[in-house]
Amino acid sequence: MSVFDAYAAGLLDGDGCVYVVAARHGRSYSPRVDFNMGEKARGLLQVLQKEFGGSFREDRSIRPKNHAPMVQWSCSGQQAATFIERTMPYLVLKQRPAELALTVHRIHLSLSPPEHLKYARWTPEALRECELIRLQIQELNRKGPDPVIFSTDSPVPGMKLIAHRVGGEWMTFQRDLLSKTGWQPFVEPWPSSGMMSHGMLSMPSTGFLSDDVGCLCSPATHPKLSEVLELDAPQKYSLSRKACAGILRRAEKRGKALPALLVAALMAMAGVRTPTE
Repeated sequence: MSVFDAYAAGLLDGDGCVYVVAARHGRSYSPRVDFNMGEKARGLLQVLQKEFGGSFREDRSIRPKNHAPMVQWSCSGQQAATFIERTMPYLVLKQRPAELALTVHRIHLSLSPPEHLKYARWTPEALRECELIRLQIQELNRKGPDPVIFSTDSPVPGMKLIAHRVGGEWMTFQRDLLSKTGWQPFVEPWPSSGMMSHGMLSMPSTGFLSDDVGCLCSPATHPKLSEVLELDAPQKYSLSRKACAGILRRAEKRGKALPALLVAALMAMAGVRTPTE
């Protein structure tokens, strides 16, 4: 056991960030490790720079007066891969992103450059695979509640979760350790009715799947939904909690009867409990 590597792994779990960067306008990918810490950690980050290489700089961004200056150490490419390989046995929180970042580095190494070129020639397949990995690491590093859901229970009454977006593709909730994203692809017929929220696809518990139009099990190729369904719509087009509550309030005021499924979805998004609750 290397005490130094174990200590560096603890720093990465607590204060570091491992991810994948797309260079040259998305025509190549490489792993990267960043540490952004207070001035008191200057000596520590300099030790990491001496051991693994990389770059050390002061963070000159404007901060409140009561905030101490920040310093940053980062490394990428082979230096980041070396750091990850040495700390991998001791990582806990950042183990999965670290594994994925190393996968990108191995893909890069497998691309032998032609004799007349200095850099490796990235194939479309390698670029697509690395982009999926980059997106998955981005989701894993996202702040806030854990986006990974292991239950198919939907917060909307009468609905059940059947798929979610991982790395730009639709996946089931069944884990697959041998796949690129760690999840099994969604290969069922696309539902004829349902709802999507925050990358999660739900359908009525008593609903059915449509196969009368030769569905190819993908929303992008569904002959009915592909013309009206936007999978990656901007967040600004989503209804807020206040907007959902306003719809319910106006419908009640005007005596309008909304579909039961719509009412359940609006109440769940607005945080309003039903009388039975």
